[in-house]
Amino acid sequence: MNLKKLIFLSVLFFTSLSFAEKRYVTDLLKITLRSGPDISYRVIGHVYSGEEVVVSEVEHKWTRIKDPNGKDGWVLSRFLTSDEPKKDILMRLKNQHEKLKQKAKDISKENESLKKDNKQLSIALENESNSLKKVKMNFQTLENNCKKYNDLVKQYKEVKKKLSIQDNELITIKQEKEILERFYFFWGFGLSLGVLLLGFIAGKLLIRKKSNRLI
Repeated sequence: MNLKKLIFLSVLFFTSLSFAEKRYVTDLLKITLRSGPDISYRVIGHVYSGEEVVVSEVEHKWTRIKDPNGKDGWVLSRFLTSDEPKKDILMRLKNQHEKLKQKAKDISKENESLKKDNKQLSIALENESNSLKKVKMNFQTLENNCKKYNDLVKQYKEVKKKLSIQDNELITIKQEKEILERFYFFWGFGLSLGVLLLGFIAGKLLIRKKSNRLI
């Protein structure tokens, strides 16, 4: 009795494992779906190659399934497989291949866009580099001009200082000239006055000599 229960439980256990298990119809065009696990049962529909069905029960050579539309029935177990149909695999691989091709095209377009952007950036960088060179040259020129300007300012200050000294010397010379002119004026006036005075004295002396002779 215990052995029978054990066998029953084992069968029930393995049967329960098959419930809700996925299977695929093998690469035949179509197989019949019957109302019971024998060819004597009536045909209630068909399932086609590559369709995914759900297993709910297994009995000897027959398997109870639900087709993609949810219809419940029995099919021969040898027409079911746990392997995905080759055409589905091929279709999936084909779809993946198409996606990869599209992705490769997108990457290629993106790469071309990046190349264009890189080219534009290279041109912009070259222009910036040339502009920087010009700025450096202008800065160097400005720096040289500033140095020349500073030299000119220094020279101007030196010349201004010399001119200031010369102006002071000129003022001194003018003052000395005025003093000399005054001196020469008074000396000439005094000399003239002395000559007149000497002439007057000489005249007086001559008059006296004449008067003494007459006496």
